Amino acid sequence: MALALDLRVEAGNLERRSGLAGHPVTATLLINLAGSLGTQGSYQKAQSLLERALAICEKVLGPEHPTTVTALKNLAVHLVTQRCYEDAWPLL
Repeated sequence: MALALDLRVEAGNLERRSGLAGHPVTATLLINLAGSLGTQGSYQKAQSLLERALAICEKVLGPEHPTTVTALKNLAVHLVTQRCYEDAWPLL
């Protein structure tokens, strides 16, 4: 788990330094990292990253872009996994 957290910090640093904070590649990176964190049991951190990725995708790519749909699906699945059904339902 420490490695994933280190990677998260490094990804955030790279994101800020590179000016890619709102770039779709950053959203994909966040989605992938959220999956790793969720697998390791860091559910709140994973959810935060998924929400951030979704916000980037919606803003930059629009609501119907495949990457946005993937981000939305990943957040919904994460919420269902956490038994947050009321939060997940509007996303489905």
